[in-house]
Amino acid sequence: MSTPITLSQTDKTVQTIGKIAAIFGLLTLVLQFYINVTNSFNAGKGMLNAIEQFISFFTITTNIYATLTLAAHGRANLNSKFWRFFRHPSNLTSAAASIMVVCSIFHFVLRNPAGLQGLNYWVDLALHYINPFLTVIFWWLALPRGNSGVNRKSWGYLLWYPLYYLIYVFVRGTIVNSYPYFFINVNNLGYPLAFRNAGGITLLLISLVLFFSLINRIAGRKINR
Repeated sequence: MSTPITLSQTDKTVQTIGKIAAIFGLLTLVLQFYINVTNSFNAGKGMLNAIEQFISFFTITTNIYATLTLAAHGRANLNSKFWRFFRHPSNLTSAAASIMVVCSIFHFVLRNPAGLQGLNYWVDLALHYINPFLTVIFWWLALPRGNSGVNRKSWGYLLWYPLYYLIYVFVRGTIVNSYPYFFINVNNLGYPLAFRNAGGITLLLISLVLFFSLINRIAGRKINR
């Protein structure tokens, strides 16, 4: 398994970029949570509903994953087992691929240009476009060329998050009879089609992981020539 990256030992500028990206990611998540809480109370449903709805979306959980990964790389003095886990190269590659899945599905499937205004619009823009861009840029700057963390022993790191989310969202849906996205809505599609769509999204993520690994490997070969 690849060892954690310690950017403080190599590049202070990249470390600073990671800190800024993590802070920006945290800010957008806080603002989105504020929007969720406001909407929930306006609908008379309260705080628990706001929290439950907030963490049901792949966009939110992926932005949390990316923000934790950026923070782990941006602050090398965070040395607990928790932060070392997120500092593995494979986790950074997985976070970059996962948040690009968020960006891609939103842009090509879910986006409604006329649907949001004001703060809602800007937070939505950050969660679906700006944060993915910052995460991928940091991935490119932070990982050593030829070390994307993708190998036969690292797939547990690479796939723990999407598998966790799919298990969570389907178990949650069974309990509350509600699903965050139409393409995995068992009530409308049935389990076979919902599972097929979820599998397609997983394959998209794996394809992006392999694509990022290939780019990293090619860049490493060019440097070593």
